[in-house]
Amino acid sequence: MTKLLIIDDEKSARELLKLSLESDGYTVFAAKDGPSGLDIFARENPSIVLTDIKMPGMDGIEVLRKLKEQSDEVEVIIFTGHGDMNLAIQGLRLEASDFIPKPIDDKRLTLAVRRAEEKIWFWNWVRGELEQSTEETTENCG
Repeated sequence: MTKLLIIDDEKSARELLKLSLESDGYTVFAAKDGPSGLDIFARENPSIVLTDIKMPGMDGIEVLRKLKEQSDEVEVIIFTGHGDMNLAIQGLRLEASDFIPKPIDDKRLTLAVRRAEEKIWFWNWVRGELEQSTEETTENCG
């Protein structure tokens, strides 16, 4: 079962996203800000993180940077209600998996999470193929 983490300073948005994603069968953790989200990430190791861009203190762009420092395998989906496309583009340049404008539509959310899962599956498959190829090459040379 895929673990997800939601980081949003708006309690109602956090709870709504959590309910929606849990109803899709995900294990969902939620955090009210960047620092507590990073703590949950370190403890629970979710494969997908959804974070608001505009938050007091540590914003979603900084959260994205710190998450990618901890794990280059995590997929991060960013969202904002402020329509700031410059921040969205900055997030995508920092390897965010996707960008969703608020208010978040359930279909768009589901699609973004599924795409993130597909990316995770694909890169795990590539790593497996590379490991197998390396093992075969080593066996043939030794």
